[in-house]
Amino acid sequence: LFACLSVWKVSAQCTAFSGTTGLVLAPISPSATALTQTAIRVSWTSPIDPSITGFEVYRYNGTSYCRVATPAANVTSFDDTGLMAQTTYQYRIYTKSGTAPTATYSSFAAVSGTTLSAILPPSNLGGMPVFGTNNQVVVTWTDNANNEDNYEVLFA
Repeated sequence: LFACLSVWKVSAQCTAFSGTTGLVLAPISPSATALTQTAIRVSWTSPIDPSITGFEVYRYNGTSYCRVATPAANVTSFDDTGLMAQTTYQYRIYTKSGTAPTATYSSFAAVSGTTLSAILPPSNLGGMPVFGTNNQVVVTWTDNANNEDNYEVLFA
């Protein structure tokens, strides 16, 4: 498998999972949390097993699961970036013991997460001078978004 096509973008290469499973403890409590409109943090708890040499994270592309990260044994999260807004992504996380070509893997831990929707810009922008004061203006607008932290008002 050399090319992974998804509905949204083309990935240059897809490395699908191919390994012996069931010989290592699987990652515990996987989660996928939206960070932004284009990023999800996939995280997990590492099982207590001194033979663990790392993890492999795979994302479903509509056809198969393609490897997107190979974190080291002491890393328990991966930030998947460059994603599409308001889209659900599915992941599989494997625990790995050893090195290729003789590495063994856990069964996978599955999780899905949805990126945030795009932030809608404000509308009905208005400004009115404050009477009886110098250089003060009340600025008003309609907040059309439900996923922003704040607005920044700039003036010149």
